[in-house]
Amino acid sequence: MAFGIGNMVQANSVAASLQASFNVTPAVTGVVLAALTAVVIVGGIKRIGQCTEYLVPFMALFYLGGGQWKTRTV
Repeated sequence: MAFGIGNMVQANSVAASLQASFNVTPAVTGVVLAALTAVVIVGGIKRIGQCTEYLVPFMALFYLGGGQWKTRTV
């Protein structure tokens, strides 16, 4: 069910943010995101595991840091 909407919304948000902040065209953002996704998926389950093993700690730090920053600015 989420095949058509799940990740497309996130890629659109990334493209819009990069265009607003750094004037990067959405086409370039789309090609780069598609290439990175293809490299991970073609590598199979081991590559997906390696990628998430690297990304999840940073995601947790950004989440906690964002929560701390938000509570201090309010």
